Amino acid sequence: LPTLAYASVNLAAGSVESLMPITAGAAQWLPSSLGWWLAMLLGGPSWALWVGTICAAISSLAQDVREAQQATWFVVFFASLVAGGMLTWSIDAGSVEQLAVALLALAGAATALSAGSALLSRDVRR
Repeated sequence: LPTLAYASVNLAAGSVESLMPITAGAAQWLPSSLGWWLAMLLGGPSWALWVGTICAAISSLAQDVREAQQATWFVVFFASLVAGGMLTWSIDAGSVEQLAVALLALAGAATALSAGSALLSRDVRR
């Protein structure tokens, strides 16, 4: 439900903005662009899955709650800089670059999920 609300608000706002004459020079940043759709439907969710999986793994390995919280916020801070920067750059660069950034995130998420499942199976066997 939060993803649906996020997508609805962004699509509605972007569609209204794309009708305004002042945004004609920034069409690549609006829903009329293929790069925007790739970022919205594939890139953003893939990066969120990757970062969320890493944070869950870190939390499961932490000794106490404070350590888990601090490590998670550390990861989220730098992941926001990297993922946000790459998604923003690739929207401006074009749809091929946006697809490459999304595929990178999907590969990272698959790797993190694989490592996370190995951690979980190790913990369950104890």
